[in-house]
Amino acid sequence: MNNKNLEVLSAANDINNYDVIKERLFCRVVNKTYKRNKELLEKSLSEPLTEELEVIYSVLLSGDEEGNFLTNVPKCTEINDISALKEKAVKNQKANISPMAEILMGFGHKLPEDEEVHVTDIGLNVLYTKILDQFGAGALADKELLRKTYEKIGQFYILPSSIHEIIVVSAKAGEPNEMLNMVKEINATKVADDDKLADDVYTYDPKTDKIISYTYNEEAFMELIS
Repeated sequence: MNNKNLEVLSAANDINNYDVIKERLFCRVVNKTYKRNKELLEKSLSEPLTEELEVIYSVLLSGDEEGNFLTNVPKCTEINDISALKEKAVKNQKANISPMAEILMGFGHKLPEDEEVHVTDIGLNVLYTKILDQFGAGALADKELLRKTYEKIGQFYILPSSIHEIIVVSAKAGEPNEMLNMVKEINATKVADDDKLADDVYTYDPKTDKIISYTYNEEAFMELIS
């Protein structure tokens, strides 16, 4: 999605016109147990992802070098084909997913020729980010992406780094409690309150095509990673 110098849309007049907003749709994932998201979820078109995470369908109104301006599809939207709207929002994000090797190289790390092996060795396989350089956790709404990740690396942990990025770690990288403690520590010391997604760890169930929470569904979680 090229957000530079977009024609400004009117949230009031254009938000209910699918043909106008379809190329500007994207997903955001927020924690519905946080008070700050209560009013947002009351007004926005959304659906549950896990016991605590919710997918919100958003629209980029305009974007330029100075920033992005966005709104959310209203819960009472006049758009009839909600299924098409949701599918398009997910599809728009696919081009904005960065492999971990690219992220590491961006920070100046030199990778060996077989960079995929190196990335697997350090436990980090894919970093979901760069939706407008924001809201990368929205990639969790992409079930096809989760299936392909599972096919490539097997069972994996999903670490909610923030609302802007999700890190996928092989289930062989450590125990769930280790991962959970790491997430909690980083959330407490490195992540701004407004950017915090969850003090939890998740995995993917290929049979049900769902994301499973360690905190809310420990038994099912452990069965998957064992």
